[in-house]
Amino acid sequence: MNAQNNAARVAVMAKPCQKQFCRPGTGQMPTVQQAMHMACAVVSESLRAAVQAACANGQWRDEYQDVIFSAEAALDAVERLEAEMPTDPDDFDAQWWRATSVARLARDAFPDANAAASLALQTAVRDFEALYRVVDFLAIKAEQEGGAA
Repeated sequence: MNAQNNAARVAVMAKPCQKQFCRPGTGQMPTVQQAMHMACAVVSESLRAAVQAACANGQWRDEYQDVIFSAEAALDAVERLEAEMPTDPDDFDAQWWRATSVARLARDAFPDANAAASLALQTAVRDFEALYRVVDFLAIKAEQEGGAA
C-alpha cells in the first residue's frame, strides 16, 4: 500500500483538467443518416418496451391484443426502415410518419391508460415526434449548407 505509484496517490497528485467549452456552431453535428439510424434505434427500443410491458407477468388482458399487434406492426415498420435506410430524407419522412400513425392509433386505443404498456406506448409516440424533429432539423441544416443529407 505504500507504493509510490498507487492509483489513489496518482489521482490525488494529478493536476485538474481544464474544461474546454464548445462555442455554439463549432461542434460537429451528426449527419442526417446518423440521426435517422439513431431515431430508428431509439423508437424500436421504446416500442419493444411497450410490447414487453403488455406481456409481462399478470399484465396481459385479451383486449390488449389488437393494440399490441399494432405496436408490433409499428416496430416492424421501423426495423424495416432502419434496415433499408433511404438516402433521401423525404423517403424517410413518409415511412416514418406511417409507423408513427400506427403507434398513435395503438396508444389511443389502449384500454387502460394507467397500465405500464400504455405509458410505454405514450413514450414511444413522444420519441417518434421528438426524434423526427432532430432528423428534420439536420436535413434542413444540410440543405442550407448545400451539403448532401
